[in-house]
Amino acid sequence: MKKLFTLLLLTVMALAFAPQESKASHLAGADLTYTYTGIPNTYLFHLVVYRDCSGISVDPDYPICYESPSLGTSGTFTVNQINVIVVPQSPCVSFPANNCPGGQGDIEQYSYEGTITLPGTASDWRISWESNARNPAITTLVGAAGYSLYVDTYLDNVIAPTNNSPQFTGLAYSRFCVGNVFYYDQGAFDVDGDSLHFSLVDALSTTNLGSCPATPTPVSYVSGYSATNPLSSSVPIAIDPNTGVINFVPNQVQVGVIAVLVEEFRNGVQIGSVRRDLQINIISQCNAIIPSFLNSTLTSTPGGILLSNCNEHKVILAFDTSFQCGSAVPTDFRSFGPFGVPNPVIAVNPVNCQNGLTDSIEVTFLNPLSVGQTKVWVKRGFDGNTLLSECGSELLEGADTVNVFVQVDASTLFPVNDSLNCIFNTFTVFLSDSVYCFSIAHYFPPQ
Repeated sequence: MKKLFTLLLLTVMALAFAPQESKASHLAGADLTYTYTGIPNTYLFHLVVYRDCSGISVDPDYPICYESPSLGTSGTFTVNQINVIVVPQSPCVSFPANNCPGGQGDIEQYSYEGTITLPGTASDWRISWESNARNPAITTLVGAAGYSLYVDTYLDNVIAPTNNSPQFTGLAYSRFCVGNVFYYDQGAFDVDGDSLHFSLVDALSTTNLGSCPATPTPVSYVSGYSATNPLSSSVPIAIDPNTGVINFVPNQVQVGVIAVLVEEFRNGVQIGSVRRDLQINIISQCNAIIPSFLNSTLTSTPGGILLSNCNEHKVILAFDTSFQCGSAVPTDFRSFGPFGVPNPVIAVNPVNCQNGLTDSIEVTFLNPLSVGQTKVWVKRGFDGNTLLSECGSELLEGADTVNVFVQVDASTLFPVNDSLNCIFNTFTVFLSDSVYCFSIAHYFPPQ
C-alpha cells in the first residue's frame, strides 16, 4: 500500500512539473504598433494577438517592455484587453474547424492598448512583447511549441518626437490552398506620410522569457525553409518592398510562419520599424470561387445610363465576387469602343482594398470614352494570370464581358454662335475637345 501511495504521489508531482504542451498551443500571430498622444514622449501602444481557439486562453493584460541601450534604461508598462473578434472563416474552405465560442471559426483576434511616457529622448527605443508559446501545429519550424512568440517596434523620439508608427491594414491569419496563385497583402499605412519599406525577416523567439529587456533570437527553420523562403512554393516567394504584397503558389499542405518587417523613413532617414509575425495554413484544395462582373451592362444607377463627361477616361467596374487586389494589372483588360476601335487600358486601381481583397476596380483608358457602347473583357495579363479570387481561382479569359454605355449629358450641350463681317469660302473651327476624325462627314444640302 505504501508503494502504491508513493507511486501515485510521484505521478502527481510529475504531472504538476512537466511542461504543459497544451499551454503552448494558442499563439497564431501578433504585431505591436503605436500612436503619438500629443503629450511629449507619450505614446499609446496597440498590441494585436491571434489565438488558436483550440488552445488555452490569452491573458486579460500583458506587460510590455521598453528599453534604450544609449540611455541605459528599461522598464515595463501594461496593455489591457479592449476587444476580441473571431477572424472570419475563408469562403475557400468548405468544412472549416469551428472551435471558437459560438461555433464560429478557429482563430480569434485580441486587441490590447496601453500608454507609456518614455523617460527621455533617444534614437534607439525598442518596445517589445513576448509570450509562450507558438502553435505546435506549425510544420516549418523545428520544435515550434518550444518557441515563444516575440514582436517589437523601434522608435526615435529625437528626430521624430511626434511620430506615429505604420499601422497594418489586414488580418495576420489566413488560409491558402495548394496550386493556386496568391497575393497576400501585408500592406500598412502611415498617417504621417513617411516612406515604408517591407521585407521578409526571421521569426523571433527569446532565450530569457519574462525578462525585460528580452533577448530575441531567430527560430530554427526546418531544412529548406528560411526567413525569405518560409513556405513551400512552386515559384520563388517574393514581397513587394513598396506595398508589402507577398506573392507565392503553395505546392504542399503545411502550417507556416512568415515574419514581416516594416521600416519607416522620413527624408531618407530611418525613424522606426514595426514587426509582424504571421501564421498561415496551406490546405489541399479551395472552393472554386471565380470573379465575374456584377452586371453585363454597367450603368450609373439602376436602370440609368452611365454619363461620360467630356474627355472622361475612367470608369469603375463592379464585380459580384471579391478578387485579390494584387492580381489586377492593366494588361488584364481589353476594350473596344463604339466604332470597333481598341481603347487600351493604361492603369487599374482596385477600390477600397480590405485584407488584400476588393469587389470593384477603377479602370483608366488611353482614349476618352465615346458616346455609345464600349465593351470591356478580361485577358491574361503580363503577370501570367487574369483576376484571381480570394481562393486563387482565375477568371477565364473572355468568359465575362461588361458593356459600358455612355451618352453625353444633354444639359452640357448648347449652341455656340460666331460671326464674321466678310464674305468667305472656308473657315476653321477649333473644338475644345478631341473628336474621332472618321466621325466627321461632309454635309450636302438637298437640291
